[in-house]
Amino acid sequence: MIKGTCLCEEVQYQYDADIQEVAMCHCHQCKKAQGTPFVTNAPIESQYFTITSGADHLKTFMSSPNKKRVFCSNCGSPLYSQRTDMPETIRLRLG
Repeated sequence: MIKGTCLCEEVQYQYDADIQEVAMCHCHQCKKAQGTPFVTNAPIESQYFTITSGADHLKTFMSSPNKKRVFCSNCGSPLYSQRTDMPETIRLRLG
């Protein structure tokens, strides 16, 4: 089990499986969204991912027609992204 939070700790989550892959994305959109030269994330199975508290603080931004980026509306911490055509996979932000 992996537990995590946003910066202000209003949003808390849990992943009940092992992370199998860690990726670094250098695309223009990810760099802009994170304000960094690259983004470190892990593709995880959405069926094992749960927001354990603070779901009311989640804000979604559709950054492209098929991709939503989810972050804390209080502190702005990016939490994950997800493609609407691949709902079984979440790209969890690691940091």
